[in-house]
Amino acid sequence: MTVDDRGRVTLPKAVRERLHVDEGDDLTVAIEDGEIRLRLDRTPFEPITSNKTEWGTETFLDSETAMVGEPVGKDADSDLNLQNKLY
Repeated sequence: MTVDDRGRVTLPKAVRERLHVDEGDDLTVAIEDGEIRLRLDRTPFEPITSNKTEWGTETFLDSETAMVGEPVGKDADSDLNLQNKLY
């Protein structure tokens, strides 16, 4: 990498992709042991939680449809019946 006349450097595309650095991301610059270090300033991940204590069987059937899609083909009805029996 080189520094341009305005003091800027460009992170190589492979580095940006590997670390998921996107336009507008904030970086912190630090000097440690004579080296320049860049750190991504990211908000810590906060999982989404639910206060639900019981889940109905329809929740899981809907999530499977969302992930896999509706059954297709001549055995679609029997596949769906089998899925209903599993839940």
